[in-house]
Amino acid sequence: MTHGEADNNVFDKTLEGITFGQKIKRGLNNDGIWEISVTSEGPQPHWLQGRPKHKLLAKFSKQEGPPGLPFGEVKALRMMGLLVAAGKIPYPHSDGTPLLRPAIIMEKKEGVALRDTNLFKFAPFEEQGPMMNHVLELMCRQVAQDAVDHKVYHLDNALTNGLIPVNQVPGKPKDFSESVKAVEIVDYGNAYMVMKETSYGELYNACMDHELALFELELHFAITTSGVNRR
Repeated sequence: MTHGEADNNVFDKTLEGITFGQKIKRGLNNDGIWEISVTSEGPQPHWLQGRPKHKLLAKFSKQEGPPGLPFGEVKALRMMGLLVAAGKIPYPHSDGTPLLRPAIIMEKKEGVALRDTNLFKFAPFEEQGPMMNHVLELMCRQVAQDAVDHKVYHLDNALTNGLIPVNQVPGKPKDFSESVKAVEIVDYGNAYMVMKETSYGELYNACMDHELALFELELHFAITTSGVNRR
């Protein structure tokens, strides 16, 4: 995603008044994601911009400076209306050393990844595939709609980046497609600006064509690493 001079300065300021909660994960392209809240004492920090003080995430960059800083992700989140702030905040080292690191602060999206549900974990392999495919279809629908509405095309549509509402997870795999109606898309580290008018159908098909190839590889990996053939 392209960015201009103003985007290059988003990590210059220091953000204060942050309390760290649970660590969420550490991805390949970030240095950790934490739940955070803003201390209620004193005036609201100017960077909070009227957002809730809780249910926020801080995503730390692996890089300390250009060109590795995630300027594109900041711009994509801003265009999507999901950005709270970006800047330098104290990295929560286990030894308590207050080291300022570049980070993006965003609102936390609720939901659970399919692979983290007991429904998926304990389902027979032949029932896992249809659930994975259904989530992929829902993700591509949302990706296409977001691209039409916000001109941001989310590229990294791995199943871990689609969150299912917890209250929609059914008790049985056969009820999955009827119960799960939508997903929340997360992780805009790999996104593109839509520079011209492109139809919803074109965007949806592009997403499905790209992700189905990865989906087939994921299924192959699951089969070859399971060590068994389930019938």
